[in-house]
Amino acid sequence: MLTHACFQGKYNEPIYSTIRRMAVLSTFDQYSWCLAISPYGGRGIAKPGVDPSKHAIIHMSDTQPKFMLDEPRMVKEPLAAISERPGQTLHSQSRINLGNIYTVEHNVKVLRIGRISPESMGRFVQYARDELSF
Repeated sequence: MLTHACFQGKYNEPIYSTIRRMAVLSTFDQYSWCLAISPYGGRGIAKPGVDPSKHAIIHMSDTQPKFMLDEPRMVKEPLAAISERPGQTLHSQSRINLGNIYTVEHNVKVLRIGRISPESMGRFVQYARDELSF
């Protein structure tokens, strides 16, 4: 679920704001490295310009991963997340982009919704290492 808002800036320029879901890869003193989770407008990796080799399905551990018929096959196995707050879910077409890292400073407001399941953690770390070469 993405919630979009548009505001007008000081010089009449549009300012867009969106809620993003991310998985924390590594935490440091002042910031964390995160990987983005997106349903790509409900299209999964069938959205033009999305590299299937850098993505995996991510789903809540109490649901089954959903493969879409029209999207390219992913070589990476699905990753499960465990909800830490009642009612927190992921869109059924959620995909995690393991090839693009975001630095999120610790002064940014976040809502912790869950964590990568212990069964998926090894794959999560390995996929990130393979894609990011660290």
